[in-house]
Amino acid sequence: MENDFQVEQDQPNFWVGLIVAIVLGLAGSVVWAFVYLLGYIAWIVAFFMIFIMAWGYKKFNLKMDVKGYVLITIFAILETLLALVFVMAFLGMSEEVSFGEAFLLSFQMLFSDTAFIIDAVLSGIAIIVATVFHYFTEKNKDKKLNEKKDGNVVDVKPVEVKNTQQAQDKQVKTDNKQEENNKAESEENASSQTENNNPSEQSENEENKK
Repeated sequence: MENDFQVEQDQPNFWVGLIVAIVLGLAGSVVWAFVYLLGYIAWIVAFFMIFIMAWGYKKFNLKMDVKGYVLITIFAILETLLALVFVMAFLGMSEEVSFGEAFLLSFQMLFSDTAFIIDAVLSGIAIIVATVFHYFTEKNKDKKLNEKKDGNVVDVKPVEVKNTQQAQDKQVKTDNKQEENNKAESEENASSQTENNNPSEQSENEENKK
């Protein structure tokens, strides 16, 4: 039962990884909106959104592939734009204009206000730069991991050869020792047989003398 559960955990799950990445991106867009409302540089949050989303995607998909990078980049940009619309709606809301009306108006004004356009462009650039940076970081990490694995294989081979040579030498020594023992036993048997034959020869010689 535990082994079956472990196998299921080790299987990549693309959809779960994507959903987790989207949820983490939504959380990041909320942070982006608060930072923007506080008057700080919000595109920094957009930059780190990619790392959080990539972590969630890789956690369940077990790897970062090109498809994953494309999807999390698209969703990160869309979620950032959605956060920007919420910010515009919040700022445009008043006693006469409800949040719903301001939200709908914000979609129409999204690319008409220069300040909002600049913020959207900067956040988009930050997301793309973060994606490229994360891609090459993961690529270098995988390369070093593969080199480390190859190095371990190279290091193990001489040890295996050495152990094999030692085993062969030990076997040769054992065979030589066995051969010497067999030779000694053969000589001992030959000498015993010679001693057994000598009394009979002596008795025959005595009879011939008589």
